[in-house]
Amino acid sequence: MSTKQDAIEFTKNLVKGRIAETIFEQMLLATENYTVLKGGYEDLFHQIYKRVI
Repeated sequence: MSTKQDAIEFTKNLVKGRIAETIFEQMLLATENYTVLKGGYEDLFHQIYKRVI
């Protein structure tokens, strides 16, 4: 595979992962029995930014 094809495949997998994450999160939230806390660098940075601003 070329570097460009690898980059495209990587991007596709990122999108698939984010879609799966969102579906799972929404399923848990819909039950109203769970609290969903996001983890990871992207979410942590956003939460900190919201508190500072």
